[in-house]
Amino acid sequence: MPNDGSTSSLSTERSFVPLLDLLLFYRSRRILLIWSLFIFLIFFMIMLLVLSFFTNFVSSQIQFVIPAPAEEDSPLWHLLFWFLNGMFLVCLRAASFFLSFLPAYVLASPFLQFLSISAEALYHGKKLKDDAFPDIDEVLGDLKDGSVTAILCFGVTVIAIIADFIPFLGALICAVMLLSASAFLVVRFPSSRRGWDLRQTIEWIIGHPWDSARIGMFPPLMATVPILSPFLVATMFPFLIIYGALNLDLIEGSRRKKTSVAQTMIVEEDS
Repeated sequence: MPNDGSTSSLSTERSFVPLLDLLLFYRSRRILLIWSLFIFLIFFMIMLLVLSFFTNFVSSQIQFVIPAPAEEDSPLWHLLFWFLNGMFLVCLRAASFFLSFLPAYVLASPFLQFLSISAEALYHGKKLKDDAFPDIDEVLGDLKDGSVTAILCFGVTVIAIIADFIPFLGALICAVMLLSASAFLVVRFPSSRRGWDLRQTIEWIIGHPWDSARIGMFPPLMATVPILSPFLVATMFPFLIIYGALNLDLIEGSRRKKTSVAQTMIVEEDS
């Protein structure tokens, strides 16, 4: 049966939507492709302008705290040093990338919210209204919420850079914080539509560490790719917004079903 865009290509009876399956979801949905292309242009142009500045500034001002081993030190210590130094540089590059990413995130937030709403509606087989685009008050609200989210993630990124200096465990702590910040940026749009404040969104991320890691892992990984990182993130982030919206919807829907079943069983036992 041909896909007319009014029904979902993905099953709603699953617990998680893999990122690759979203390629099926984009099929015959030109509105998602058009808005994704527009968001790509916003991200790519802004990040192209500011990424090199942030990356060069952070890299030139911050150095690894552990001194390089002397020639007479054991090969194991040399290997450990280069491993820790490599992890430090990877996390530092990802963190500096986040700093350049946030201005684009704020400016694109109304379009990202609209993309998230559209994807969730199409996923449930609904048709988009011709006047579905938000009005000026909604746009200003999205810009405000995007700014608050970006400021919070900026603070987390700065703390992650500081944590990166901790010997041995610093890179791991930094990576966890960047993954959490990335997941927060992705799920904040659908969570705000549910009326969640920042605290509730953070609690959801903490309460779903595995799901949050799966949702937030891609931006930090793409940030470490030399030269191509602005293009990769600008291309993938619209996908990730839809990825986060659909998976948050599925996870919360599954939780509601389990709660409803549990309550029904309690009522039946009482009766």
